[in-house]
Amino acid sequence: MACYFPVSLFPLIASITFLTNLPSTTYAFHALRPPAPLSTTTSSHLRSSIPRAPSFRRGILSIPSSSYSSTCLEATTSLSPSSLPTPSSPLPYEEELLALPDGLTVAAKVWGPASGPPVLALHGWLDNANTFDRLAPYVAAAGFRVVCIDFPGHGRSSHRSPDAVYAFTDYVYYAWALAKALKWKKFQILGHSLGAGIGLALAGTYPELVTRIVCVETLGIISKPADSAPTTLREAIRQRATLVEVMRKSEERAEGKKGEIGVGNKVYASVEEAIQARLNTVGKLPGAQTLEASSAAILIGRGAGPAATPHAADLVPGEGGGEGGVRFRHDQRLAASAHIYLTEEQSRAFLMASRCPVLLLRGEEGWPAASPEEEILREAALGPRLTVLRVPGSHHLHLDASTCTEGAVMRPIVRFLEEGREGV
Repeated sequence: MACYFPVSLFPLIASITFLTNLPSTTYAFHALRPPAPLSTTTSSHLRSSIPRAPSFRRGILSIPSSSYSSTCLEATTSLSPSSLPTPSSPLPYEEELLALPDGLTVAAKVWGPASGPPVLALHGWLDNANTFDRLAPYVAAAGFRVVCIDFPGHGRSSHRSPDAVYAFTDYVYYAWALAKALKWKKFQILGHSLGAGIGLALAGTYPELVTRIVCVETLGIISKPADSAPTTLREAIRQRATLVEVMRKSEERAEGKKGEIGVGNKVYASVEEAIQARLNTVGKLPGAQTLEASSAAILIGRGAGPAATPHAADLVPGEGGGEGGVRFRHDQRLAASAHIYLTEEQSRAFLMASRCPVLLLRGEEGWPAASPEEEILREAALGPRLTVLRVPGSHHLHLDASTCTEGAVMRPIVRFLEEGREGV
């Protein structure tokens, strides 16, 4: 069943397609969107042109390829001068909204043919689907269907209810629920940081679903010693109580906008200020990490919005954020400490329970391991199923233009996924 329906989250008309294998209250919104160019020029990356007179076909908005300001072909050739896989025709991405049984709506950018082997792309903490804007077109050009989601509380996805928290187990559930909503029986995973850990936890929980995983900069779920549980919980409760009060006061000042995405987040005067704020966080992270300004702009394009209407069109540097400035879209509660952590033995148990091959990319200036012993034991838990590539770059090596090159990052990832094509 399909019908036309206006979706306020996107400046396009969308259709609702009901999923037959889920309860009738679960549905998916589909809207074609023009792809963003992947050059290091920030303003051109975040800009998209919307055709004035789109045509409708079979319940889905259809926009002629010639109307797009950029194509997947342009995106891939901007990253490397030659030898990149390129589609035979312009390949736009799609914006999808998946409404799940518990009431949350998860947003996604989808690249590649609908018939292609499925790849679920999971981003890192406080990032969003745009983190794969350099990789996804390249992988899609090889024939894969790449679904890059915004985890709940991030990007364009909805936030959890005021009484809820964000635990790693919830992220595992949403990854599983999304695969079910997409009717995938088996699939591969491309994960960065938190997303890589969630992907491995899902593979350990449902080994029959996940056939291969690419992990960028993380191998497994973060752990803490068992005897730290009481102090960890005490600190988490303190932070939660503080954030609840901050959010309550913010919503009161928002004049009736209770529950709106991003309410209470700091307002910046311009897109450029928000980008600089994102860059400033890098120096507070462990190790000698860096993030290119163009990468921060890519993440901000989806991770922030006009302060008055945070779910308006994506931001464009140089054009401000409209009257009232801009603010991040993420849920403030994401900054709070987890209430409980796995022990290292529990974290490794998920690795050992998984059955799929794993490709791990570690940056030379990336996120440091908790200890050399932990890194060795986690790698040993996967045994011969694990391939480790140490490449130039920092924590966002898959997004920074200087490190996300064909030879070091793109080609090894596609080759690894190609080896598992027959399994999905």
